[in-house]
Amino acid sequence: MAPISFIALLFAVSVTALAPAGPWDAFNFAPSTRSVAPKSVRSTVGQVTGAENLIGNTRPTKGATIAGNGSHVVLDFGQEVGGRLSFQVNSATSSSAVSLSFTESPLFISPTTSDDSCFTSFLEDSDGVLSLPPLTSNETFTQTVGDQRGGFRFLTIVSNGEEPVTISNVALNVTFMPQLEDLSAYTGYFFATDTTGFHDPEFLTKLWYGGAYTVQMNTIDSHQARQQPCPVGGGWANNATGGPVEGTILVDGAKRDSLHLRPPILTKLFVGHVFDAKPTTGALQYSGPPINAMGSDTYICWSLIGTHSVYLYTGDLNFVEQVWANYTFALSFLQSQVDETGLMNVPVSFSNDWGRVDGQGHNSAANALLYQTLITASELATTLGHTSLAAEYVTNASSIKEAYNKLLWNETAGMFMDNDMLNDTIIPFVGGFELQAHFIAGQGERALDLLHREWGYMLYTNISVQSTMLEGFTANGSLGLVQSCQQYRSAAGYDFDHTYTSHAHGWATGPTFSLTFYLVGLMVTSPQGATWSVAPVLSGLTAAQGGFETGLGWFGANWTLTDNTTFTLAIDTPSGTNGTVTLPGAGDVSIDGSAKDVKGTKLSVPGGSHVIVLHMQK
Repeated sequence: MAPISFIALLFAVSVTALAPAGPWDAFNFAPSTRSVAPKSVRSTVGQVTGAENLIGNTRPTKGATIAGNGSHVVLDFGQEVGGRLSFQVNSATSSSAVSLSFTESPLFISPTTSDDSCFTSFLEDSDGVLSLPPLTSNETFTQTVGDQRGGFRFLTIVSNGEEPVTISNVALNVTFMPQLEDLSAYTGYFFATDTTGFHDPEFLTKLWYGGAYTVQMNTIDSHQARQQPCPVGGGWANNATGGPVEGTILVDGAKRDSLHLRPPILTKLFVGHVFDAKPTTGALQYSGPPINAMGSDTYICWSLIGTHSVYLYTGDLNFVEQVWANYTFALSFLQSQVDETGLMNVPVSFSNDWGRVDGQGHNSAANALLYQTLITASELATTLGHTSLAAEYVTNASSIKEAYNKLLWNETAGMFMDNDMLNDTIIPFVGGFELQAHFIAGQGERALDLLHREWGYMLYTNISVQSTMLEGFTANGSLGLVQSCQQYRSAAGYDFDHTYTSHAHGWATGPTFSLTFYLVGLMVTSPQGATWSVAPVLSGLTAAQGGFETGLGWFGANWTLTDNTTFTLAIDTPSGTNGTVTLPGAGDVSIDGSAKDVKGTKLSVPGGSHVIVLHMQK
């Protein structure tokens, strides 16, 4: 279960080398400068002149004039953005009044309310608008840190008085991922043309970069988190402290969940914080400050799995040692819930999860996570020299697996049972695991079909931002229908507030690491990539390439399939490492121009640059 920790590696400031330049750069959604401007005028209502002067800051001496109560202009930034807005006030009087509203989805463009980001409301009006203080001619207005919006695409500028106001130079200072100067300077890349007949051949590359950009937008300054409780009387405030740390933190969603660190978006900061909480029962928090909430077995599992992920990508064993006592305490808490069936019996009080209902009992998701937690715990225990504990964890994992297969498998359906109370909604978080399962099973065509149906809809639908990934949506493709009461999460915490759904949500970015790990086939198998593997799942495509960097150096793979017979793989890995290459078939093999007598389809390959050619048997 690869975490978003890998995606965060693409922007690691401790790694200095950048990904190679290439055609993939055209699909990078991240801006190279922190000042971005609207790309188009979506609409104007009432007395608005010169609206086009607000586009792209191309006419700094001209502006747009908005006059009359209720007149407004809607500006489109072309993709999901977030930060502090500013503009020049060319002229205004004491009777001029202006307000701003923000939305991710064009469905909720309004001069009187923004997307709800602080708390839910069935009336979809909890955020309202940002009413500006009195404006003065020849001044520059800039949003405060608290007034900034973490995520939006559409900005509505409204006149709330009869006197006109003229503004120019509308610009947004991007505040997410503040540790980077150039947000587009990735240390990894991906490129593949979708040759399956999907309507956009560049879909897979766009999707990879859309996922990476989503995680970027969810990386914020620790002092620019969402205030909780929300401001009295409505509105929002994004100037709270999101943890007992300085620097950046990862959060759930750009628009609204700049509130707390939370798994499965896992970093050393989050994992370290939840362990520092020193639980009295072993139960860990499932969110950081200011909520500090308890009550989720699955999120405890994610924190423990995330500890292993931190070690895998950074090699920081000292960090593992620091949290080990509370780590094992938390795992004991989970194992104490295993009953006579051999499965964990999740109590209602610890059944909170990703919007699913009935997460209690012997449900399959929690027990699958417990199995993976025990496996990764065994690896960490072995590394720390706790061999008997490592063996105990492996034994317990085997018992979970045996009971899981015995009690949860439905032979008639040919599937594992979960529960019969799932909402009729689509949640990309859990869809990401189905995606991985298809790839791991060697069913790449099924994986691409799922990508087309689920993430293809998210990336191209005109009800979203067409750049970052949706938190969830309904089976009919909407964000929610009031008349049918069908909505993502609906009563499960969202109060039928369709505007509250996040359109830049980190847990929906499973395709980004899956395309690297399985389609390109490149992944590390021990800390920082001292050992690695390349095992492409061709998936009906003719070529794919990508790479990333860890503290050991650059890892890259580039494969092509010609006439369905000749498979060529170029790999580039750090010297001193070792890897395994799994070929997509049997046949005559050459490595760096020399013929090899290969038994089976697996090769042991030392680090360095190599070209492997397979002439597949028909």
